[in-house]
Amino acid sequence: MKSGGFLPGLELSRRFYAEAVRPLLDQHFPALQHAAAQIGTGSDILDFDDPISADHDWGPAVTLVLREAAWEAHADAIEELMAQQLPFTFLGYPVHSAQAPGEDPGTSIMTLTHERPISHSVWPTTVRRMFKGHLDWDIDQPLSVVDWLTFPSQLLRGLTGGAVHIDQTGELTVGRQQLAWYPEDVWRYM
Repeated sequence: MKSGGFLPGLELSRRFYAEAVRPLLDQHFPALQHAAAQIGTGSDILDFDDPISADHDWGPAVTLVLREAAWEAHADAIEELMAQQLPFTFLGYPVHSAQAPGEDPGTSIMTLTHERPISHSVWPTTVRRMFKGHLDWDIDQPLSVVDWLTFPSQLLRGLTGGAVHIDQTGELTVGRQQLAWYPEDVWRYM
């Protein structure tokens, strides 16, 4: 863990993307249009993180949002590239993460390693996959009143909050705008 002052997760993500991830993408996938963001779940997404909450599911991370065809063509190669070439630490924080002992499956902690491949937190996805995974919503379907009333509010907040570092395709921005606020009928009900 880094000594000295605490760096909030949104700023850590922004710098991790700009200084570590983006240069690798530019070198190996120079024509790849994408979005890069820190959205989803976690105290850092809501800008509520602190040194205590950084003990799990926290660290250098970024979600790369690709177009569907680009995801099909490049997601595995991007994951492997990051596993082989990301630095072991970034701004003093380990980039490798591992299952937290004694915690629920999927709970990770930053773990220093000097072996490759590393288990990193650079997640290639698409807008469709992200929204289906978080909300069980197919973006090709219009949002219904039932959708709005059954979407967990914390997941809506996580997808519309956080930070978008870049959006070259515009797809992520459009998706987030669709979820930015309740329709009037739903708002009146709530």
